[in-house]
Amino acid sequence: MRKHIHAILLGALAICACNKTPQVVVHASFTTDKESYNLGESIRITNTTTVENSVIAICKWEWSGKVSYEKEPSGISFTEEGEFPVTLTVTANDGAVKGTVTKNIVVYDTNIKPVCDFEWSPVSAKAGEPVTFTDKSHDSDGEIVAWKWTLGSTVLTVQNPVHTFVEYGDIEVSLTVTDNLGGMAAKRATIHIEKGLYTLEMLWGKAYDDPGDVSTRITSPAMSPDGKTVYVTSSGGHLVSFDTSGNQKWSYDLRPTGVEYVGKNGTSTVPVVTPSVGPDGSIYLAAGYDENSDENGKNGIFAFNPDGTLKWFADDGPKTRFGLQSPLVFNGFVATTQRYGSKAPFISNDQGCCVLNAEDGTLKQTIYSTSGSWGGICAYNDMVFVNAAGSSSHVGGCQIGFPNGSGGWSYVNGTSTNAGDAFWPGIGYRSMGCQSAVSKDGFFYYYAPETLSAGTKGILFCYRISTLTSSRSSAPVPSWTASIPGKINSGDGSDLGNVMANGPAMAENGTVFVTTNTTISAVGTDGKVMWTVEDSGIISGVPAVDKAGFVYYASSTGNLIKLLGTTGQKVAALDLGASLSSSPTIAQDGTIYLIGVKEGSPTLFAVRSNDCIPADNWSQFSGDPCKTAHIESE
Repeated sequence: MRKHIHAILLGALAICACNKTPQVVVHASFTTDKESYNLGESIRITNTTTVENSVIAICKWEWSGKVSYEKEPSGISFTEEGEFPVTLTVTANDGAVKGTVTKNIVVYDTNIKPVCDFEWSPVSAKAGEPVTFTDKSHDSDGEIVAWKWTLGSTVLTVQNPVHTFVEYGDIEVSLTVTDNLGGMAAKRATIHIEKGLYTLEMLWGKAYDDPGDVSTRITSPAMSPDGKTVYVTSSGGHLVSFDTSGNQKWSYDLRPTGVEYVGKNGTSTVPVVTPSVGPDGSIYLAAGYDENSDENGKNGIFAFNPDGTLKWFADDGPKTRFGLQSPLVFNGFVATTQRYGSKAPFISNDQGCCVLNAEDGTLKQTIYSTSGSWGGICAYNDMVFVNAAGSSSHVGGCQIGFPNGSGGWSYVNGTSTNAGDAFWPGIGYRSMGCQSAVSKDGFFYYYAPETLSAGTKGILFCYRISTLTSSRSSAPVPSWTASIPGKINSGDGSDLGNVMANGPAMAENGTVFVTTNTTISAVGTDGKVMWTVEDSGIISGVPAVDKAGFVYYASSTGNLIKLLGTTGQKVAALDLGASLSSSPTIAQDGTIYLIGVKEGSPTLFAVRSNDCIPADNWSQFSGDPCKTAHIESE
């Protein structure tokens, strides 16, 4: 009986032994073709992994932050000396069993690093002229595969670059070369660049208003008719006079006594516009204070004598806003555009343009412009052009005040009231603070975004003034339109902070130069865009053009830029170390004046540019040195 039971047990055990699953074991291993390697040398790996009772499903290789799932990875190399772990993790087909092995790869640096050297020609270089740099580097045990030149603020990666410096003085240049094994070498040198034909040179910079929460945004310097005095202002609330040597002559505090200004966005700054200087030397300026208040506002147009004494003040009432313009001075009148005026006899609960007698500031007439304007007022002879801000429910464009033969102005229907359809180009073309211009050859240029708010380009309209008559029954047809690439306006135009006062200026040959926030373009007399240059910063304002056709503009990068008008080539740049957001002014003697904020203070800069004389073809935001915005036909 016992023998029988023992036999049964042995049989059961045998059955269990036959049904047991074989154990899976992964033996991860690999070999390399060498014990050590040189920098950059490829490592040949042989996978010697074995698996008991299964097969390999996944091989995962890891080294220096890299991962490969090949059975035997290729292209592994190291560019630094040391020991570098390579890890192999093998997963069996059942997915539950893994094996791992790590080996350290020994790498020695036997690479002979390259020798870096270069030369340049001409040795005595001038700003605005090309300089050729020649690479003289060599590598004794390989080859040089990469070059990095740093030429002042410019970085190039070609072997033998040709570079034109727009700055002058001692400029550091350097070359870094890399060989095929990752070895690097560098050389630095100082190249002296002489002043050239196109050189910009700062004569002086003078702070003129108290530091703090102040801005010079959109305001520009204005010159006296004799070219001996410069007038500037800022949101700090002072009109300041300088002579051309940088000596301050006088300063006038525009702020109401005892009134703390609180702007629309809660700032403590005072918004002002660019001053204008009349033929007799009188200075005109518009300023608005506390636009939210019905009581504290002291808003209106100031007139000053050349010695800084107040000639008259025309009170435009509480809540008036001015911006992005210089007062229009023409034929014994001064005109400004404003919004939200609420005091008779000016723009009572309406918006638009008021025309004052220049001698005493009394109101001559108002010219209505729907939703007011952020700027863009100019005149051709006695014809007044007023940009309309417009809205989504109003057409946008320009209103014309036609001389009515009695010393005043009428609209397109011949009456002294708004005709309703007087605005053109029409819906979709609100000026949004962009500037308009008139030229001596009898053309009017209107500039607007492509949409009712910010656009990806601007639209420039050109109209022949002789075709604009007060008896027209429909909007005039432009001579041409041009689509200007680049973003125009930084917001929806609901506040002065969202518009840039971009716009056109004309050379004496009829070429139009026009800015967006990001670009400057040249447009020919046929309306075709000749070239476009993109700026690395923000452009706030319009360019200035000299008699030779060179173009100047200010960038938020702190640079005054000079371009060749025919090609757009940058021929000079001057870093003023300031926040620049205004238009340059070319004075009668060719000195370029512009303003910015440096070290917290509004600052006036005087810059010399060789053979620079202002072009005599247009008058608007950065044209006429006196900023009168008025052109007389030839």
